[in-house]
Amino acid sequence: SLLRLGSISEKLAWRATIEYLESLCSSLGAILDQGEMTYQAKSKHCTAIKMLCYLATQFIETFLKPTGVTIFTQKSRGRKATKSKGAASAGTSSAPSWDGARDRGLQCIEHLLEMDIKRLWDPPIIEENFVMSITSCCYKILENPASVRQRETKETVFRILGIAINKCNHSMGAA
Repeated sequence: SLLRLGSISEKLAWRATIEYLESLCSSLGAILDQGEMTYQAKSKHCTAIKMLCYLATQFIETFLKPTGVTIFTQKSRGRKATKSKGAASAGTSSAPSWDGARDRGLQCIEHLLEMDIKRLWDPPIIEENFVMSITSCCYKILENPASVRQRETKETVFRILGIAINKCNHSMGAA
């Protein structure tokens, strides 16, 4: 479904998802520190976390697929695009680097998992499906040879998996 978006819509959707996720992370820290929350507030924040993490992981998984032509993997067309390497690279420099965009999304997810978000669930145990959606994305990143070569990506993925194992009772056999 994400592959059907145009590159401009895709770029805007990714940017909006990450901006909302960052905004949620920054405001959620203060909200969790306040103490008790109403059921409606817990439900609202829990739903926002689940939706934004789902969107972020789906974007990451979609961009990992080699067949996906996205804003991060642009094809060159015609002879003009292949005429000179300098001209071709100048045209794609305005698009964000996928490695940087992916790392930004993974860092948001890591920061979110480091918080005491289990208080938003009732009972205060993070849903297994939520943890599995994040960790399966991490495993897919580790399966991708190009992603594994990126040191920052690999370290962030292993930190996310460590948090999932320690804080969310994720087991490696469940993947």
